Amino acid sequence: MIAVFRRHPDLEHIVEFVIVPTQKRNQPVIVEAARIDGAGPFKFFIDVLVPLSRTMMAAIFIIMFVYGWNQYLWPTLMTTDEGFFTLVRGIKQILLVWVGSNIPDYNEAFALAILAMLPPVMIVVIFQRWFIKGLTESDK
Repeated sequence: MIAVFRRHPDLEHIVEFVIVPTQKRNQPVIVEAARIDGAGPFKFFIDVLVPLSRTMMAAIFIIMFVYGWNQYLWPTLMTTDEGFFTLVRGIKQILLVWVGSNIPDYNEAFALAILAMLPPVMIVVIFQRWFIKGLTESDK
């Protein structure tokens, strides 16, 4: 699992500060105990490793959701059809209407900005407990 995240340059810090300390917590004693109980590699992964990594995965989900939601450059480079523009790109287009006597509609732009902030804020509020656990449990 660590090797997948290390290939992506933006995820390198997540690997260093969240995944590696959490996985170091999984001592060989846990693997040996699961093996003695008759758990194979798949059963060890499902019954032991996933429950131990659940809070870490929730923290990574929140970080990656907010990171992906705030992307501006990639969707701008990849899309030319206005139907696929992101909210941030739509807000920018509303503010760029300054042509002649037309003044940008700041009311719409600010309303869209509030709507664009709602999903990341809701995700963080809903998963706040798991996020804090995922970042602090790596020390134990």
